[in-house]
Amino acid sequence: MKKLLTMVLMIGLIASVATAGWEFEETLFDFSMADTMLTQMTSSVTGEDIHTGNDPHGIVVDANGNFWIATYATSGDEFISTTTTADTTIIDTACYRPLRCYAPDGTIVHEIDIFDLPGGGLDTLWSGSVHSGTGRGIAMDNDGNILYSSYATLYRFNYQTGECTGKFFPKAASITDAFQASDGTIYLGHVGSGNPVYMLDEDFALIGNAIDTIRHLSRSLVVKDNVDEGFDIFYGTTWSSFGGVVRYHSDDPMFDAFEPVDTLMQWLNEDEEVDAPWASSLDLRPNGDILVGSIRKTWGGYYGSQWHVLNPETDEAESFGIPAPDSAEANPDIYIAGGVNGPRGGFFTDDNTLYTVDFYLGTVDKWLYKATNIEQNEPVVTDFQLNQNYPNPFNPSTTIPFELNKQVAVTLTVYNMLGQRISTLIDNEIKPAGLYNVKFDAKDMSTGVYIYHIKAGHEQRTRKMIFIK
Repeated sequence: MKKLLTMVLMIGLIASVATAGWEFEETLFDFSMADTMLTQMTSSVTGEDIHTGNDPHGIVVDANGNFWIATYATSGDEFISTTTTADTTIIDTACYRPLRCYAPDGTIVHEIDIFDLPGGGLDTLWSGSVHSGTGRGIAMDNDGNILYSSYATLYRFNYQTGECTGKFFPKAASITDAFQASDGTIYLGHVGSGNPVYMLDEDFALIGNAIDTIRHLSRSLVVKDNVDEGFDIFYGTTWSSFGGVVRYHSDDPMFDAFEPVDTLMQWLNEDEEVDAPWASSLDLRPNGDILVGSIRKTWGGYYGSQWHVLNPETDEAESFGIPAPDSAEANPDIYIAGGVNGPRGGFFTDDNTLYTVDFYLGTVDKWLYKATNIEQNEPVVTDFQLNQNYPNPFNPSTTIPFELNKQVAVTLTVYNMLGQRISTLIDNEIKPAGLYNVKFDAKDMSTGVYIYHIKAGHEQRTRKMIFIK
């Protein structure tokens, strides 16, 4: 097939422009061995120094500016436990696994391990519990209080006092983090496949199942609701053959079950193969975007070891963070500013301020979305865009315009509606920032709808065009 390709770099004299993007600001806490104030304590049983762990598994920032950080198996103080059965009594050393709230300077504001339940009685977060004791995620309810997923139990704690004001235990199986929608309904799932997603009211009473069976492994979910358009549950998939984020929809959750409607982030890798990231955490940005933490590259593939701020309406994302090697897990002295290896959750205090935790690096990082004014007379654009071809419909040729806001490797391809590649117009070429017009000649092709797809670094865009002879 004969192809004609011409490229024009459009240069404009721009005196002042603004660029924007997520930038690493600082590491606030380091739960690796590097920060002994956070990770070392003396056992009251043995009198020896013990290492309390480095595995953050979720974060929220309360109205006082304090950081509630869930940890997977971090140890608190040790104690002697006694377990008695009909046949025997076992005496052993156990440890508390508290939920901690830190002030910005690292001092502990709340340490919750033994606490009163709202209906009476005591509960304990500890290493021998079959119900709780390992942090699986954390979220904030609509009143600013803390929703803490501790193995198989969801708790609510008052962010001011640390008092427990709610408990829900569905069954002895690991749960995801929880999410409270604007109507007050709390959604909660399980990590393992074959389990439901529950709906709770504001008093933690079970309303019913939003979804009867989730058929993939997951650690996280978020919910978006619109009075006119219904409710969407976004469920991250991990340890999965397809990956990405599955969207479930219901027009009215009180009457209609949620049904799967599509899967986001089914992106192509450099070999033009679907290589969707393993979404190990999901968190909602105030503007409706979804923060997706994709697990390490050695497990999760091409888009692993990254944070992605995903627009769920366009399936487009801004990716950021420096992929950190797996060796950093075993060598905590290796520190990478802005490094990403095991994302496990983030929290937006506003649209432009983000705090994240990394399970394997043991870090709590701050990111800012920054706009920078640049004085220059060079070809610049403010965003990465793939624009609509023109003319459209076309015969026999059309122009495909796109914009790059930074130098990046670009691949531009055309597919038919069967997904067969028709033409590669740009093949992994490094292109500087600027505005581009690529001419495509289709005179040897059949009338029909075609898809043109661009990949620029980690970002991708797709549009349709119509050829009429």
